[in-house]
Amino acid sequence: EEPTPDEKCIEEETYKALHKAISTLSEDQQWLVKEVYFKGRTLVDIAAELGVTHVAIINRLKKIHNKIKKILI
Repeated sequence: EEPTPDEKCIEEETYKALHKAISTLSEDQQWLVKEVYFKGRTLVDIAAELGVTHVAIINRLKKIHNKIKKILI
């Protein structure tokens, strides 16, 4: 089903707000967001590349989520 014009507008505004929130992150945090959410890399793969545990990556993502959440709310 095709979204309504209102739904399209809300989606576009949400995208803009999320993009703006991501731009406030540090370079390392932005890189991690891109690798996980846009390139679809696994946390284990990223952890191996960075020489840390996957739990460390999970903790970094939690911090990122909290920061974005604070900006968007």
